[in-house]
Amino acid sequence: MAVLFKLGATEVYLQNPDLQNELQRERVQGLGRTASGAPVVYDRGVAISRLKLHWSELRESEKADLDSFFTTTVTAMQTSFTYTDHEGTARTVRFAQPTLDWQEVADELDAVDTFTSGGITYPTTTRKLGVWAVDVLLEVV
Repeated sequence: MAVLFKLGATEVYLQNPDLQNELQRERVQGLGRTASGAPVVYDRGVAISRLKLHWSELRESEKADLDSFFTTTVTAMQTSFTYTDHEGTARTVRFAQPTLDWQEVADELDAVDTFTSGGITYPTTTRKLGVWAVDVLLEVV
């Protein structure tokens, strides 16, 4: 099953992220001192949850789809959207990073264009397609 990034009619399906993903939870607390100087911690009642996702082998088309969704559809960190994980759990999230830092991990995937004449298929051009890695940090809203 794939994961889904969705805002309105725009849907981006990607292969499942790698297994080392994390759900981080942070409670916002204040630290102060009483008039006598004793430390005191108070809970502000705010909890921040973040999903850290890693893909190590996204194909060129998946990279283009996610990059377009990030830069054009949700304008980086500005707009909330729905993220559905591989188990079907949907969460309202937003990107928690200003850029996606892509690393090309391979350029060995060949795409061969062909044509057929007289029942025989001939290669015409060979293109190298990249394989990309990226870490994505989502904040649950």
